[in-house]
Amino acid sequence: MGFEPTPTGRLTAWSVGGFLVAMKGLLYLVLGALLLSGCATVPAGSPVATAPAAHPAQGVWTSTFETPVGPQTYTFEFQVDGTTLTGTAEGSIFGPKVEIQDGMVIGNSLTFTELPDVADIEIAIYYEGTLNGDEISFVREVGDFGVEELVARRVVEGSGN
Repeated sequence: MGFEPTPTGRLTAWSVGGFLVAMKGLLYLVLGALLLSGCATVPAGSPVATAPAAHPAQGVWTSTFETPVGPQTYTFEFQVDGTTLTGTAEGSIFGPKVEIQDGMVIGNSLTFTELPDVADIEIAIYYEGTLNGDEISFVREVGDFGVEELVARRVVEGSGN
């Protein structure tokens, strides 16, 4: 590689092109080393791959509300992947944590089903919720027993919530 003149004494395009390719490779190597060492930053708006932000419904939520059988405290743990909502629901009356079913998120609307086992009977509890900041307002239909409204609040790490 280098500038080797032809028999006429001129530099050929190939030899100049080879030099430019080598310089471009060296430039990428130096820039990569600077970025890894923290000596250089990538300007805002540059096409750098970043992880997508988590959906705002993702996380841990709690709610305490009145029901015909007395007050209940619930903890919801939600994960969002695209429009699919997964996670768990755990109530103070219905017992152990259960996986939510048929979960969906579209914009700030959430829907899912909880299927707790109450005295060896599975009761379907259907939820429809609207996310607004750190609160989700839910309406839930508890089998054939009725409709209840509740508000779940985001648990912020270290807040004691």
